[in-house]
Amino acid sequence: MDIKGILFDKDGTLIEFHSFWVQAAKRVVPEFLAENQISPDQKHVDVVMEAMGVFGDDIDPNGALAYKSNKEIAEEITEALASKGIYIDSRKAQEQIVRLFEKIVTDSQMQFQTFTDLPELFQQLKKRQIRIGIATTDTIASTRHCLRKLQIEDLIDYVGADDGVARPKPDPDMFETFCKAYGLEPEEVAVVGDTYNDMRFAKNCKGKAVGVLSGVSRKEDFQDLADVVLPSVADIFSILDQGEEKEECSEWQRSL
Repeated sequence: MDIKGILFDKDGTLIEFHSFWVQAAKRVVPEFLAENQISPDQKHVDVVMEAMGVFGDDIDPNGALAYKSNKEIAEEITEALASKGIYIDSRKAQEQIVRLFEKIVTDSQMQFQTFTDLPELFQQLKKRQIRIGIATTDTIASTRHCLRKLQIEDLIDYVGADDGVARPKPDPDMFETFCKAYGLEPEEVAVVGDTYNDMRFAKNCKGKAVGVLSGVSRKEDFQDLADVVLPSVADIFSILDQGEEKEECSEWQRSL
């Protein structure tokens, strides 16, 4: 692939999804229920968790928590509660879910686990003059916090997130903004993500679809939309054209 820019999904792609987001959801849900004067008993907790696509320790790769924005997650929750005869104003629920997830995600006790040395990975991409972007459905505040904690914020050229302006994936807003900012053609951009929605995003934008198996999906979950499927972002150099940095990057990969 002749790639000049890469748009990375965040959760499940750059950071481990299950341990972080399931833990966050388990902290958010009781607070959300309590704020709405709903008993946070197991029955109600299960309704909300399942509305997000979380079933015990299993995550539905097509469920809301796997790929939707916090506002979209709130819509799923209000619909699920309404089906049980519990009604919450959707705008109120959206505000609550956004606020509570941001509070939990930015808690200093929450730790991000990665699949490789991300600062080194991004520095190697920079040496190849590859533009680096993020395209996530998380909020801009949570995303910036994560990137700072991972010590990669200064290595990223573009951050696309839920800022109230850009439409969420698979709409092309973030992709188009990234391309326009750096003079990239769609076919020169790889979208790297762990969900079917990420692959739809890539195809909608006419970019290269690169699936990773480090998140919520199995290979078959990409439904043949992925141009390439990798174990994780640690293997990203296997899809890039060989250039001047080939030997240096290969030595670095062998050291991981």
